[in-house]
Amino acid sequence: MKILKYILVIATSFVIASCSEDIMDNVNREQNDALEMDAKNLLPDILLKSAHETTGNDLAWYATVYVEHSAGTWGQSADADNRLGQNVSSVFNNAWNRVYDLLNICKIILDKTDPENGSESENYWVRGVAQVVAAYNLAVATDMWGEIPWTEACRGSLILKPKYENQSTIYGHINDLLDDAILNISKSTVVYRDKDFIYGDLPNDDANKEAWVKAAYSLKARYHMRLLERNPNASIDALAAIANG
Repeated sequence: MKILKYILVIATSFVIASCSEDIMDNVNREQNDALEMDAKNLLPDILLKSAHETTGNDLAWYATVYVEHSAGTWGQSADADNRLGQNVSSVFNNAWNRVYDLLNICKIILDKTDPENGSESENYWVRGVAQVVAAYNLAVATDMWGEIPWTEACRGSLILKPKYENQSTIYGHINDLLDDAILNISKSTVVYRDKDFIYGDLPNDDANKEAWVKAAYSLKARYHMRLLERNPNASIDALAAIANG
């Protein structure tokens, strides 16, 4: 009986020791997945999402049917072609969530690389690429839905009901993003071509930077044309941009 008591005492001491406060603090923490990522490691995600979830998903599929670039021959595309069972929640709710998930990642990168308060304030190339990607996705979003949130968007619990901004204001934000992107990409900065699924296979960093700058100018030309009815100089501005695109 005494031996059993000793065993119980020893076992209890081990349990108490193993359940120390430091150990309990880590019980529910993920030990293998990082809670924070460098801005460069977030780039592949927004590039892939732009290709597969914005350019190559519902937004493109439904739009091409609605403007009669193609005919819907099966399933949901056939319904869209005949305007049957189409409503905002069923058609574009998932697309909205995907676009804003992507824009949220862009905002994280922009916060990390903020020149004044960011933890990676001199990561200019990554910031510039993220700005081009954000501008493109913002343009797709406002083209599809008109008024959308951006200035107050993607702030989580800090702003649960971000204000919606009209389309001409959104295009102002887009133009600002592209202008700043051109400046950032053109700076003397580290280029992470291994993270770049768009122009990463170009032969050197200078070629990569030049390609992204041209992409930004080309998008500027496209979006100037969106404002033809608001800006009398839109065509001139577009021609000036495309000369560098």
